[in-house]
Amino acid sequence: MADSSRHFFRSYQRLRTRAQFQCVQTHGKTFYSRYFTVMFHSDSAVTMSRLGIITSRRYGQASERSRIRRLIRETFRVHQHEFLSTQDILVIPKPNAKNLKYDILRNDLLKLWEKANFLKIR
Repeated sequence: MADSSRHFFRSYQRLRTRAQFQCVQTHGKTFYSRYFTVMFHSDSAVTMSRLGIITSRRYGQASERSRIRRLIRETFRVHQHEFLSTQDILVIPKPNAKNLKYDILRNDLLKLWEKANFLKIR
């Protein structure tokens, strides 16, 4: 694996507007795992993959929501060079993912991305 310190997560790699999120939700394909719901949508206008994360107040306190978002962004940042195509990705963590360690969450997310044929199989 390449040096992860050289990978970045820039602002243009994020889903930012409500319309972008709704496009993925209405037109994307959905995949489920034990800890995440992930939606993918291919858009020909997108030149690199973009990530959106939804954590509502039902997920927990602000510190818990921020932690899971950081872990998801870190997984995206480190593995973005392994993506097979450019897509918009929407990740919704489930409440049972709250107190798990990063390795468990990362592995679950990577398996889900492989299941969707979005990531090279390791």
